[in-house]
Amino acid sequence: TIEYANVQSDKHGNIVFNFYDSSDVLLNVKYRPSRKVGKGEAKCWFQKGSDFTPILFNMNKCDPSKPLVITEGEIDCLSVIESGYNNVVSVPNGSQNMQWIEENWEWLEQFQKIIIWSDNDEPGKKMRKEAIHRLGSWRTYFIEITDSSPSGKLIKDANELLYYYNKDKILEYINNPTELPVENVIDLSEAEDFDIEHAEGLYTGIEDLDSKIYKLVFGTVNIITGKSGEGKSVFVNQIGICQALNQGYDVFVFSGELPAPNLKDWVEINMIGRDNIKMKNNYVRIMNPEAKKKMEQWYKGRVMVYDDSYDTTAKALLNKMEEMARKFGTKVFLIDNLMMVDLECTEEGRLQAEKNFIKDLIYFAKKFDVLVFLVAHPKKVGGDVRITKEDIAGSSNIVNLAHMVFSVHRYTEKEKEGETNGRGEYVKGHEPKEYDTVVEVLKNRITGQLPECEFYFDYPSYRFYRTPQELWMRYKWNDDTSPLNTTDPNKIKREAENPL
Repeated sequence: TIEYANVQSDKHGNIVFNFYDSSDVLLNVKYRPSRKVGKGEAKCWFQKGSDFTPILFNMNKCDPSKPLVITEGEIDCLSVIESGYNNVVSVPNGSQNMQWIEENWEWLEQFQKIIIWSDNDEPGKKMRKEAIHRLGSWRTYFIEITDSSPSGKLIKDANELLYYYNKDKILEYINNPTELPVENVIDLSEAEDFDIEHAEGLYTGIEDLDSKIYKLVFGTVNIITGKSGEGKSVFVNQIGICQALNQGYDVFVFSGELPAPNLKDWVEINMIGRDNIKMKNNYVRIMNPEAKKKMEQWYKGRVMVYDDSYDTTAKALLNKMEEMARKFGTKVFLIDNLMMVDLECTEEGRLQAEKNFIKDLIYFAKKFDVLVFLVAHPKKVGGDVRITKEDIAGSSNIVNLAHMVFSVHRYTEKEKEGETNGRGEYVKGHEPKEYDTVVEVLKNRITGQLPECEFYFDYPSYRFYRTPQELWMRYKWNDDTSPLNTTDPNKIKREAENPL
């Protein structure tokens, strides 16, 4: 087995794993100590100056016409080979790094059957779940060891199984992998427990709002609405793009009305922050060029924009979204806005087409455990009237089917000043407004809470915020460790205009 897989050792006695691509070209060399690893010591490392391309160990020896077994480590891969099954690979960087799917996409697409054999622990199960979704549930099986060691402890991986049992036991598992249950039918008693505290989700980054909704849970569709010019696109860009990137999630954007250069400008203004912006006049911003370059390198390859103005059909868009989820592991999807999606219907059939599109988005979000933001315009509502669920244009199913609905409303000057009665007293419900904007949760299928939160809006940095710390916060591209500015320009402006 060692000779077959070209496993070697260096002069220090470390194990050397050679990674060849499908064309038999050596790309990576990985080392692992052949002794017990001490505390704080590296368990493995790649050769300095090697390619680091995340290819699969032993892929050069695999036949696409036979089922492919994917293990979590090289030793597990060798254990399967030792047992007599050679069509096996291992991932290069552990269970939590899924870049191997994107890198080897075309090669993996050749296989009609794939068997995931990850470790029998929580990280391994998470890897298995994502791999099945992205590689295709119709062809992907998995192995879950049910045998125990002599001490009664559940066996963790293929290597332990070979050690405690024999080669036939390895082949028995490979020949009898577990299929996913019948699609769209599950045993409720076996459904995963839902715990919002530990569920994967995206925080808005605005503490007051997060304290009331906690987080935006993955596997859901979230509607953002509001009148034209009141900030719904800016709000969703701040959360769905900037905060998503900051929290480690890649983003796909369909921006039907805003061309890519304009979208880039809006996003970068928010992301670069006030520290790196100078106002030339009331509307022209000058971004620090060095900071801008550093920021662009940080998010390079992580925000992908749909760029096919000739085909904006719902079918084409959903196909591209699925490709991004499967091939690249994209986790956040932003569609701005519903009216710009071609539903391929007559005006009479639009309500049904909208319902079908929302249902497709929900199925997509659940299938790939991703977060979808959909911007939806309201019907024409004038003045200082706030948008309600009934005011969203189109089918009522847009609201009925979505998991959460947010309404963004910018206070008018009249609302900020307040309304008084004949005695000079403020009318109840029409008191002066300190803040610039209110975001109201119109629907919350996750917790049922329907709060509203008021924010300031900082025009120079295109940021919604509640505290100076949120206004001046630095995204992770910025490694400046100096104390944050605590100046609140809105407060200064208010005190200047209303000294009493």
